[in-house]
Amino acid sequence: MITLFGFYYFMNNFIATKTLKKILLIDDDDFYNQMFAYSLLIIDPSIQLHIEKGVDAAIKYLLENNYPDLILVDINMPHKNGFEFLKLYEDYFTFNHNYPLIYIMTSSILSNDKSIITKYASLDGFKLKRDIIATMKDIMTEKFR
Repeated sequence: MITLFGFYYFMNNFIATKTLKKILLIDDDDFYNQMFAYSLLIIDPSIQLHIEKGVDAAIKYLLENNYPDLILVDINMPHKNGFEFLKLYEDYFTFNHNYPLIYIMTSSILSNDKSIITKYASLDGFKLKRDIIATMKDIMTEKFR
């Protein structure tokens, strides 16, 4: 027979979502990056933010550092786009319970982009680049405690 404490412990440690401590933002837009950093300070100043402006730099960062809890990647970037990041990510990294959640961020989602998104097992979803605070609160409510 499971006790109430045992049930609570199980729910908290095995079913509950992760704690958001560190975010990797991959976006080439300086203005968006600054707005995101400012918005994150309003939401929770204890969350660490690391920004990379390109796919290759982001992969290098991930290879050399501990996983962040969340990766947000823009679809449209010069040189390599968000989908190329997902392919490289899946080539370089294996999935385990510690892998980061990954969201594609975009100004407008095209129907072709929606079909491409379903091809990546590492992708947890996509969010429109609208109100940054509302988007982050959505992600935090859905996936983090």
